[in-house]
Amino acid sequence: MRNILIITVVILQISFFAIWAGIESGKFSTPIATIKVKTLPVDPRDLLSGQYMRIGYEFSRIQRWENSENITPNWAQELEKSNQHRRKSWPVWIVMRDNGEGIYEPIRAYKKEPTNLATGEVFIRGYHKRWNQLTFGIERYYVPEGTPEPRRDELIMELNIHKQGKVRIKQAYVNNAPWPAKK
Repeated sequence: MRNILIITVVILQISFFAIWAGIESGKFSTPIATIKVKTLPVDPRDLLSGQYMRIGYEFSRIQRWENSENITPNWAQELEKSNQHRRKSWPVWIVMRDNGEGIYEPIRAYKKEPTNLATGEVFIRGYHKRWNQLTFGIERYYVPEGTPEPRRDELIMELNIHKQGKVRIKQAYVNNAPWPAKK
């Protein structure tokens, strides 16, 4: 009887994780759109998690310092007015459009999922954290051990956009070539 109980518990656990994995992979099955975005320099890696690069994006920063002055870009004005600063984090949607060179840049930000996009516009969903940081789940890019890191101003990320604006990294590019180079 005890062996049957143990086997049943193990089967239930395996079933639970198999169903959970299926549901999670279904969320990111077929992208709605694929876009390319520029990156910004951030600290390089964490030795405990294997080799990866921490990546920043223009749309991850609501405020910037220019000439000793704190500046909020035009696209983020709506988020800057937010009165939700006491909460730990809340969802945000960034509408992006091709800048004419194949790179997508932010044009508007919303506190609710946008419904009326113009042709050529896409949106991604992230979270507004304290201190005006936005996170999207694409801030780390894992690379094979020993891979030399490129200059960040040469790095462009290709992103897959899924339902409801969820986003995942598809490929990194350095000087328009896939990076790291496949061996």
